[in-house]
Amino acid sequence: MSAARYITFALVALCLALPARADVPDGALRARVERLRADRDVRVDGDNIAAPALIAAFYEQRDFQPAWTPAREKELVALVEASRADGLEPSDYHFDALRAGGENAADRELLYTDSLIRLAYSLYFGKLDPRRFDPQWNFARTLDGIDPPRALEAMIAAPSLGKALYAYAPQMPEYRALRSALARYRALRAAASRLRPRERWVAFLVRPETLLPWPRSLVAQHGTRRHRLHRRRKHPPGRLPDRPRLARRRPAPSCPHRLRPPGYG
Repeated sequence: MSAARYITFALVALCLALPARADVPDGALRARVERLRADRDVRVDGDNIAAPALIAAFYEQRDFQPAWTPAREKELVALVEASRADGLEPSDYHFDALRAGGENAADRELLYTDSLIRLAYSLYFGKLDPRRFDPQWNFARTLDGIDPPRALEAMIAAPSLGKALYAYAPQMPEYRALRSALARYRALRAAASRLRPRERWVAFLVRPETLLPWPRSLVAQHGTRRHRLHRRRKHPPGRLPDRPRLARRRPAPSCPHRLRPPGYG
């Protein structure tokens, strides 16, 4: 047996050996998964399940045993919240439902699994479909031989869920540079928002609809206010402006041959 196959087998065995949650009744998860396979449009706490076929295959492989422990659940919630660093929105990964929890343990199990699948899919393929922006896009999205149920099993069984999950993220230095640039932009935006009250600062943000009128209106407002303040300081109410003093004549520059310019005779 090769080393890679042995490691995969050990991870799957370890995941199957994890203790099941005591609050999941026997048979409840099987009934929920069977309903998920029969009716693809299943909602849990108002959220849609995005990968019903993969979730059904995953739990059938586990003989319908729960996969999530409390420690793993907390780790996934932290990863979903930290997905903002990748430009993702945690609400797209059942973040509110995961934090709130639910009374139905089988539904919670499905939510955690679907959240992990969504997050891994977004990191591997990207959140947006490029064909929506370019109809001529002809690069196919392939899994490159990855078996999704076994990959999901290995992620949950890994010592670190974060490291296992981000193994599916782009490993290029350009991607790390983009994450760093996004972090710097958010830091600058947070620092700028503290300079003025938010309701006043928003008016100064440069957006496409304010890009043209923004400098003109700002200059006009600044010039009018400065002119008003200047008049108030120079001419207080009830006083007439002083007579302007005549500029003192500067002496004529020296000329050769003791000549004087006209008017300086």
